[in-house]
Amino acid sequence: MHLRNFVSLSSRKTKMKYLFCSLLIICSVNLLCAQSYYLVPSSFFLEKGQMTGIGVFYGKGFDTLKAKRTPISQLSEARLYAEGKPVNLLPEGGSTLTYLSVQLPGSGIGLITAKKEVKITEIEREDLIRQFSGEGFTDLSEKIADKDEFDINNIFEAKTLLMASRSGGNYYSEKAGQELELTLSQNPYKLHYGEDIAVQVLFRGKPLAKVHTEVYTKTLNGSIFVAEYLSDEEGKVYVKLNRSGEWMIRAVHILPADQGIDYNRWSSSYSFGFR
Repeated sequence: MHLRNFVSLSSRKTKMKYLFCSLLIICSVNLLCAQSYYLVPSSFFLEKGQMTGIGVFYGKGFDTLKAKRTPISQLSEARLYAEGKPVNLLPEGGSTLTYLSVQLPGSGIGLITAKKEVKITEIEREDLIRQFSGEGFTDLSEKIADKDEFDINNIFEAKTLLMASRSGGNYYSEKAGQELELTLSQNPYKLHYGEDIAVQVLFRGKPLAKVHTEVYTKTLNGSIFVAEYLSDEEGKVYVKLNRSGEWMIRAVHILPADQGIDYNRWSSSYSFGFR
């Protein structure tokens, strides 16, 4: 709405409008702080030599129709692991594209990784308490300092696993050096309906116990299901593959920080297809 439209409003209505706008800004900050980034290709199942676009999505849950896309120029890194050394996927000079162009070099599986950092400032204390509690960090929320506003550094790390023609290869368990990293103990493209897949949560290379982990499934008809797990002492959760479609696993870790930041928040995701 243009400024000239506000002039004709009464003082009370004007205050209501500004209040509504303020609430929208607060909601936007909360959503950004609690969101996750994840990768979804146009297809998880490729033919040998087929190109695919991998969308970089962010939002709550696993609904790509409601999630927003981010330009790949905002990623700090993106790599392909398949047949040899990791390959940089980010074009020189930046790009306005919201997807990574990928072609696996041969038959088998390939892993794509990405990273993005976002600093969120001036988060109100009550909002931060709600967020930490909602993400399973009740103990941390009870220790939040008694001050008005907080700054959080969000580190988003994502993986997606593709298959071209056949299911061979070990890149499903690749450790790419992400700070908060998810790895798979089995190749999902070799598993059958009803079998379990073990997911391990690592923080700086070591198993992370008692981490709240969410598992999303988007079925072939578009229905989305979510289940919550808690990692064991080995940092593992065991997931039954009971639906065909797209799968995404997400974990979050939060620690107090220093050097002008109140908290560091890591969010890691791993997506793959199953049929």
